[in-house]
Amino acid sequence: MSDDGPEPGLEAPPEEFLPEESPTRESLTEERPMVAVREVTRTFRQGKRTVPVLRGLSLEMEQGEFLALMGPSGSGKSTLLNLIAGLDRPTGGEVIVGGAAIHRLSERRLAAWRSRNIGFVFQFSNLLGALNA
Repeated sequence: MSDDGPEPGLEAPPEEFLPEESPTRESLTEERPMVAVREVTRTFRQGKRTVPVLRGLSLEMEQGEFLALMGPSGSGKSTLLNLIAGLDRPTGGEVIVGGAAIHRLSERRLAAWRSRNIGFVFQFSNLLGALNA
């Protein structure tokens, strides 16, 4: 096996996706989890009430690791996946995917990051009503 660098698609994220406080390309060659969620909280407003969904959640996932996310309805599974995929933002804490601190990215940079790094298969059909397949 040659050491010609990372496998295709597993390179460090382009500099444009790394905020100032984020690791540099060079430091991404160190052993790091593919996904790191650190002390993440996510709350939603329901009328005048604040509903906490995630409370100080921390986890790490290594490259190539398979995990099952299980829990009852309303326990925050979809919320966590949306945070990791950059579809939602945490109320607090850090979400780092592939070395990019996505919780710090601007909306424009986050959209660009998603288009280069994430693919979605939605649970429900999210099609536009005016279009058909």
